[in-house]
Amino acid sequence: MGKQGHIGSSLLTIEINFPYATSQMKRSLSTIVFLLLLAYTLPGQSIIRTPMGEILNDLTYFNSLYPRLEGAKGENAAFFYIESVLDDNRIDYTRNPLTHLHNAHSFSSSLLVEIPGEKPDTLNILVPVDQSRSSTPGADGSINLALGLALTREFYNRELPIGLRIIFLGAEFSGEKEVQLGSENFLSDFFPEEPQAFLYLDLKGIPDEILIQAGGEGIVAPYWLVGRTIASLEGSGLAYHFENNENQIHRLGMWHSPTRINPYLQAGYPGITLQGEAAPEAKNTIRWITSFFSFFFFFMEENSGGFSQVWDRHYLYFDVLGAPFSIGEGEYITFLLGVIILPLGYPFFRTRRFQRYLRTIRRNIWAIPVLLSLIFLFLLIGTYALKGLLIVRDFPTIWQYTPFTAFLIKSGVAMVLFFLLFGLLRRLPFSHSSSFYTSSALLFFMFSIMILTSLDISMTAPLLWAFGFSFLFSIVPSRLIKTLMLVLSTVPVLLVFHNVFAEQATRVIEYLLLSPLWGNLFLSLLILPYLLMLIRLDFLFRHPSMSTQKRILINAGIITLSISFISFLYILGYDPYSGSSPQPVRVTEKISAESMLRVTSVSSPAPIRSLLLFEEDGSQDLVFNTRKAVFESSYDTPLLTTSINLERFLDRDRFRISFSSEKQPDSLEITFHGTDDFLIYDIQYPYTLSDDGTRARVYIGRNPPVPLELDTIFLAGTVRTMRVRAVFSGPFEDRRVMGSDYSVHHTREYSEDINLFELTPP
Repeated sequence: MGKQGHIGSSLLTIEINFPYATSQMKRSLSTIVFLLLLAYTLPGQSIIRTPMGEILNDLTYFNSLYPRLEGAKGENAAFFYIESVLDDNRIDYTRNPLTHLHNAHSFSSSLLVEIPGEKPDTLNILVPVDQSRSSTPGADGSINLALGLALTREFYNRELPIGLRIIFLGAEFSGEKEVQLGSENFLSDFFPEEPQAFLYLDLKGIPDEILIQAGGEGIVAPYWLVGRTIASLEGSGLAYHFENNENQIHRLGMWHSPTRINPYLQAGYPGITLQGEAAPEAKNTIRWITSFFSFFFFFMEENSGGFSQVWDRHYLYFDVLGAPFSIGEGEYITFLLGVIILPLGYPFFRTRRFQRYLRTIRRNIWAIPVLLSLIFLFLLIGTYALKGLLIVRDFPTIWQYTPFTAFLIKSGVAMVLFFLLFGLLRRLPFSHSSSFYTSSALLFFMFSIMILTSLDISMTAPLLWAFGFSFLFSIVPSRLIKTLMLVLSTVPVLLVFHNVFAEQATRVIEYLLLSPLWGNLFLSLLILPYLLMLIRLDFLFRHPSMSTQKRILINAGIITLSISFISFLYILGYDPYSGSSPQPVRVTEKISAESMLRVTSVSSPAPIRSLLLFEEDGSQDLVFNTRKAVFESSYDTPLLTTSINLERFLDRDRFRISFSSEKQPDSLEITFHGTDDFLIYDIQYPYTLSDDGTRARVYIGRNPPVPLELDTIFLAGTVRTMRVRAVFSGPFEDRRVMGSDYSVHHTREYSEDINLFELTPP
């Protein structure tokens, strides 16, 4: 949800902790002046020097280049357009090919514009030029290019408080895994002495709200950068969203996919991604672009004193009644120590009671592993019940579409087992001392906090809250207040679970739902202290007769079983796909030039109801009610033509190889196989040798130009064969895929083994 208003708490904390606070008054005054200028801008006027018409023309042109794939015509045209605009405005720039890649190659490039500032600190704006293959027209990131170009024109030749570097990156969505080759190439040759910060633009279109992504694989952006970004968005009036739980998942390294800013955070640079999906309804483009520039002016002003060298990773951010609230590392450590130390003083005031607690814990400590094992066993059975449902449904990933329903099934099965076996469990010789359960819960929370503190102190917040209320639970005498304390102690944990499921954090959800050992052990450890407090609370209420208790347990079991059964039926009949969200289907044809055999594999996450593959000769294959199908047929049309010219001089063989095709290949993979003394003297593309030195894989970028020329020199007689694999994307005229409500990704892989050893020079 969009945040409006000022983040006073965050800025106050920054003033206390960071060195740039000494200039805060000066920058606050200039910000007030800037706000007044914004307020008194007349209708029709703009705070931007660059004509809005030029920005809109840029956006329209970049949209027309769809698709802008790595190394292909659309991306090349985008770079040519950017260069022409910069030339027209007499803006200096540097265009660099991607030549510093590890085990990779690309025909793409990057373009840099550097604008010096009064201070050496430099803000780097990262703008991807290509797009994801999954992007759709109008939501392909064209707005990033338009904004990047507009910022370049706006700030070039301006006096800036800090330096500004705008980097247009090609090959940021390379291959199916969308590897960031542009970022890899840039960082491999980037060793600045001055402080740097990065802002990555990853907007699919003009969004309803901007998502602040401030983390990567096991790392998060510094507190000061998050605070300044939020303050600048607040000032601009742009709706934004920053989720603290998402940051926590980044700290754990369990986010479902690599983030765009991750390479820069891993390299030790502070950075943030501004992310956003294209709004379903058309936005006022001029107003939104003007607000974005307001954000950028604010952001430059926030950083006019330079970048802090403090990297506070253990901060927390909350949304309290719609208002942003944040806690820095120092404040949180103070709060943590206070909550822990205050209960530790309890033994000095209640010495006898404390000693009694210790004695009862020593006598009954065996009950803790027994209870923990029972919880674990019930959850384990629930896990395998859920896995069985996924097998019956023949849809292994359906839990990703209905994670909460899947959790209801797992937890419901565990609770049904608890209610069924409660009569047997109560026969075990558990302690009848109520103080045992309270003190055990407190100790359990304390040990958990200490363990998490050693891993990441910011992870302790929900348990710290629970510990505080469990302590209050232990000292208040009233049953009603004890019940209230128990309920309040669960609030942050329940909120974390809600946000994890709401944010579709699939790696964490999979861990909770389907991990038999560690996921269930984590849940068991989390449930145990609350169960102990619940048992303690049970001592305060008068129990009904045994027959009444049995009826209550049976009814509770029936209700829980009914909920689980309804959830079970819901998942059995649930279909997450529709016309607006079609079912993904992958059709892969593997064609061998030697055997002229085509093996077609059809696969999908869910059973395919009905899909037809029509051949040019009228034959057809039917895929019906299955997730996977394989067909074989003959294929005698070569998709790639290879011509080879061999020149031999002394002890060297020079092969000039040309590859041509009527259809543009997505990728071209070449592997040379040789003898034990196999040796490559020269080749114009990067390559790697196998461990035994008899095989060389040549890396050729995506969307290679055809015809493609390969010039390589080997030690004479050491190369045996060349294996060529070309991948093409559909649609294909000689084979059509037909079916309703399907999104078909159709590819052909053409492979050929060519004997080079028997070739003779002309």
